[in-house]
Parts: sequence; C-alpha cells; structure tokens
Amino acid sequence: MNDIEQALRQMLHDQPPPRADPELLEVVYARTRRRRRATRAAAAGCTAGAVIAAAAITLLLHHGGVTSRTVPAASPGGTVPWTDQAAPVYTPPPLPSPTAPAAEFAACTAASLTGSLGDIGPGAGQVTQNIVLTNSGTAACTLSGGPSTLTGVRADGSQATLATGFNAGTQTQDYGLIGPANLQPGQSAQFVISMTNMCSGGTDDYSAVSIGIGTSGDVDVTLPAAGPLDVICSGGVNSVSGFGVPFTATDQVSSPLNVLTATAAMPATVAAGTTVTYTVTLQNPTGQAVALSPCPSYTQYISPVGTRPGSAASQYYLNCQAAPEIPAGSSVTFDMQIPAPAAAGVAKYGWALQGAAVSTGGAVSITGPSATATASPSS
Repeated sequence: MNDIEQALRQMLHDQPPPRADPELLEVVYARTRRRRRATRAAAAGCTAGAVIAAAAITLLLHHGGVTSRTVPAASPGGTVPWTDQAAPVYTPPPLPSPTAPAAEFAACTAASLTGSLGDIGPGAGQVTQNIVLTNSGTAACTLSGGPSTLTGVRADGSQATLATGFNAGTQTQDYGLIGPANLQPGQSAQFVISMTNMCSGGTDDYSAVSIGIGTSGDVDVTLPAAGPLDVICSGGVNSVSGFGVPFTATDQVSSPLNVLTATAAMPATVAAGTTVTYTVTLQNPTGQAVALSPCPSYTQYISPVGTRPGSAASQYYLNCQAAPEIPAGSSVTFDMQIPAPAAAGVAKYGWALQGAAVSTGGAVSITGPSATATASPSS
C-alpha cells in the first residue's frame, strides 16, 4: 500500500464524509484492494493510486448523503420536484379565551350615556343589531351587566317590552364582545340584539328602542325611518347580550413562516379530469433564511365557481429534503400537482401553507381534454 492509499484509508476511517453511505465506502475499499492486487510496481502504484484516490474522493463527495434515494432532488437553478407525501388536515390550536377585565370606575348611569346604532349582521335564520352606548359624561365610568329592559317604540308611540334581562356569559363573547366596559369620557361599549327571521307574516317595526341601565333610567335610541327594528316574529327578540367592548381572538402561536409570500403559476386553461401541474414560489424578503423544519404542509384546491372551495381540498408536505430552507432575500419554486374538476367551466383555485398566513390563488378555465395550457401567474 503506497502513501496515497494509506492517507485515503486513514481519511475515510477518521473522517468519513457526512452521512456517507456505507455501501459507497465499501465500493471505495474494494476498488483500492483490486488496484493493489493488479499493480505492484511502485511508480505505477503511485500513479494509479492517485487516480483511484481522486475518483474515490469525487465519488464520496458527490454521494455524501445530500441527495435522498426516495425523494426527488431539485436541479440546480430549477424548480423543486413535487413529492407524493400526503399530510393530515391542519387543526389549529384552540383560541385563547379573553380574560374579563375588572370594574375600575363607578357604575355608568343612563344620564351619562348616549346611544346610537351599530352594525347590523344578517345571518342564517337570524339578524343581529348592535347598539352603541357612549360615555358622554365628564368622568370615567364602568358599564357592567346588560340592559335591564329593552323596550320598542312604534311610530304611533305605542310601546312593547321586547326583552328583559340578558345572558351575559359566553353569549357576550359569541358576539365578539367582552365586559365589563371601563369607559373614559368619549369611549363606547356595545350590546347585541338578536332576532329571528325564520317565520312568515306581517312586520312589527319599531322606530326607537329604550335601553334600561339598571335602576338609573333609560337611554333612548332613535332608528332611521328606512331601517326600523323589524321584529318579524312578534312577541319579542331572541336574546340580548351583555355590555362589552369588541375583542379579536388570534392564534396562540404565530408561525415563523408568515414572513414568506406565495405566488402561484397556474395554467390559464386545463383539461377537465386531468392532473394539473403548476408551481408555487415562496419568497423570503427578510435578511435571514427561513428553515422549513419541521417540514410544513400545504392545502390546495380547484373548485368550480358556486361550490364550496374546501370541498375538493388536498394536503401534502413540501419537498423539504430537496429544499430545507428559503434563503434570505431569495425564493424557491416548488412543483405542484392537483386534479382538475370533471366538469367544464370557470373554477377557483387556492394554495396555502397550513398553520400559517401564507396563501395564493386565482381563477382557471376548465375545458375539454384537448385544451392547450398556457402559464398565467397569480399572487
């Protein structure tokens, strides 16, 4: 064994290439043994040893474990191949329950409040009307509980009790409010009137409502002639919420992937019932690389207009072995595959990283199987 062979064997023994395949190491050792048996001359051995050493090092460096044997690798400067690794549907963590504030000031009275109309929300089987109560006094006060009474006033002056008491528990949070409301002068709280619209018959319109504030009196709110409170099902309203201020619930964990932006390049037209190939480019505008670890999954869909977008959604993992990160100030483009709807027509498509605020989408035309696809990027 000459000096080069000894050095090579010592290098392989002491510092094998990272993630080197044991089978490849054995190939190198076998080649070295064959070469030693075939050539005995020192000069020839030196020359052949140098050639084999160079070939062995090249082989090991090339196959040092960077490329998987089962997951497609990205070609230099090209797109990252799609990989058929199905992922589960993302289940978001439970939203945090807001903590009710403590009452900080003396109770608000009817004399310190003025009322006005807030948002109206039509829904499935019900209509909600927000009423805004503003602290018009000179001192801070706390609005606790809910209306003691809700009285409707018709255009002819006649009155009817629409509700008494309220459900101040989870119902207040269901309407996006939390109380009690600690109000500085000029600040406002709200409550919600919920009415059904599932019955037929005549209307029962009210041009004003009167809100009972404990035992301190009532706050009157005049309604516009074009938008009276219409208690369609006579006899009252479904419910009245407690007083509160709006709150916004957010996910408990903010994803580090949210710094990325996504752009899809979907063919403008695709053949019905075929597998569509398109790309999604993830752009990292920050000064630090974004690691794709743990490997994120994505959801995608193509749905005919008029259908629920998520009805045909599928979920897969990105090919993170071929692209373990999105480099700083750079982008990576991933190949995607998705089945096209069976029926011709206009369809919507969407793509999003699961558990992150990174998404893209657009429209695509579904045609007969002889259609020609042309790229049409969407962001």
